[in-house]
Amino acid sequence: MASSLVKLRKIVKTYGAIKVLDGIDLDIGNDEFVVVLGPSGSGKTTILRMIGGFTQPSSGEIEFDGMSLNGVPINKRPFNTVFQDYALFPHMTVADNVGFGLRVRGVASAQITAEAANALSLVELKGFADRYPAQLSGGQRQRVALARAIICKPRLILLDEPLAALDASLRRQMQTFLKDLQREIKTSFLFITHDQEEAITMADRIVIVDRGVICQTATPRQMYYQPDNLLVATFFGDNNLIRGTAAEVSEKWVVVETPFGTCRVQAPETLWATVKDPLCIAVRPENVTLVAADAAPLKGRVVSVEFTGPISVIKVESHSDPAAVLNVKCLSAAKGMELAIGGDVGISWQSEDAWPLHP
Repeated sequence: MASSLVKLRKIVKTYGAIKVLDGIDLDIGNDEFVVVLGPSGSGKTTILRMIGGFTQPSSGEIEFDGMSLNGVPINKRPFNTVFQDYALFPHMTVADNVGFGLRVRGVASAQITAEAANALSLVELKGFADRYPAQLSGGQRQRVALARAIICKPRLILLDEPLAALDASLRRQMQTFLKDLQREIKTSFLFITHDQEEAITMADRIVIVDRGVICQTATPRQMYYQPDNLLVATFFGDNNLIRGTAAEVSEKWVVVETPFGTCRVQAPETLWATVKDPLCIAVRPENVTLVAADAAPLKGRVVSVEFTGPISVIKVESHSDPAAVLNVKCLSAAKGMELAIGGDVGISWQSEDAWPLHP
């Protein structure tokens, strides 16, 4: 991670008897795109609001460049916020909306005009300066809000679900645009969302929050393939969770007995002391390969084959435990064995593609 710009240490936020955040620790690095992801009511927006100064922690410390931000008012923090509704002034032109922050600071009109034109150019709205918000599309209004946020050159931009109101196609375009903009202006972004695809597409690091606590902080790839717990393992896309028992453990491998047979998977340090413990193996459907039944130690019975176009989804159940079912995704055009419903099939995956967890 880049050097820390903002640090949250042991942050607790309560409203009466309700604890919204419970001991949050979080670092945001310089020039880093951090996405905080979680369901509604998880506490993710409260984290943003405390960093921005809109609310104060009940306990704990927020630091910026090594200095405490506790009690520092909003206008004294070198951050800007982009809200979901954009909060543009309808009676002001685009240029006036963008330059509002500089005007409040007493910057000369000529400089505001030049800075606003530069900010609009960055967000690809050159030529829109004299329009009003009502004359813009949702995506254009969102870019105006971004231009207003970056014109004062903040050290951190806080974005509270800014793409939520956009349709799916425009939302994907804006995801790419935001990431490219962040790289160009070299400013840290803290982005709040409940959309898993959005997080995994945009983030340098993802922070998953649930019920006021951080479940895991990691890169998108680490989060997807090496989850810390079952909640995270099921948060992104489809995942097979195979219950089993640790039969043998080393510092490199765990041998696990499962309803499909015995397999070997990589061993995280947290499992080095595990012997005869219940485990759960997480393996993505696209990483499972089907082979001839006599060619693999893991076996099952085909219960369904679903054609979805280029990808087919095959369900395979255990012979010993019908409740244990694997989803397998493969190319529909792939040549090989004929899959008959009820027929036996071998199951295979690379050891590094399976990740063991405590259930």
